[in-house]
Amino acid sequence: MEGRGLLVFKRTKRFPFSVFEITEGNHVVGTIRKQSLLSVLTTKYSLEFESGLRCTLYMPRFTVWFHGIMETGGRVLIQEWHHRVWCVRFDSSTNNFHLAAAIALIHRERLRYG
Repeated sequence: MEGRGLLVFKRTKRFPFSVFEITEGNHVVGTIRKQSLLSVLTTKYSLEFESGLRCTLYMPRFTVWFHGIMETGGRVLIQEWHHRVWCVRFDSSTNNFHLAAAIALIHRERLRYG
């Protein structure tokens, strides 16, 4: 991971749904939006990055499987092995450090706020 700058996540909006900015160095490289509750049982996140990558992450409650769909057609699969351990699988065409870091932030927020 040499050559990578420090990523900073800053909450820019709290109500009604959280919005985070991801900054690397002095410029914003992406945003994370908790878009909506599709129902009482599913939460949806929208991840947008400066590189043009966009991903929608669906997180149903009461299950250990989550998935994300990218605009390019790629997929992200997440399995919650334990409350604090997630196993994340990206398509082989996806090699994005910022996407992995954004998923880590969502995991942290899920641990903090349920």
